[in-house]
Amino acid sequence: MSREQQLLDFAQRLRSVSRAGEWALLAVTDRELGVAWRRLALQGGWTPAEQTALSTLRQAHRDAVARCAAASDEVREQMKALVSRRDGWMAYATDGHESTPQDSALAAGAVSTSKVNA
Repeated sequence: MSREQQLLDFAQRLRSVSRAGEWALLAVTDRELGVAWRRLALQGGWTPAEQTALSTLRQAHRDAVARCAAASDEVREQMKALVSRRDGWMAYATDGHESTPQDSALAAGAVSTSKVNA
């Protein structure tokens, strides 16, 4: 496969996995690109077609980084929302009753239910 085609192939892979939100595959692709990049760069100067493919690859990489950052921001916001509703969930879970030391011990697995019910 020519250098031009390899660059375009990596660009397509970066676009495909980042658009699909396949972050583990994106990490693998990025590592593979790093390894291939060293090998490709050692082959000498870039032809005009290869420079165009390289520009395409750079843009695909920038887009993948932006998608990854946006997904990270989204997860961060979801986590903040979960934390902000924690007190409500705890109240629901305890059915409005205050937690007792026995409840805490049960939750921690320190006391068997036979001891609590006795």
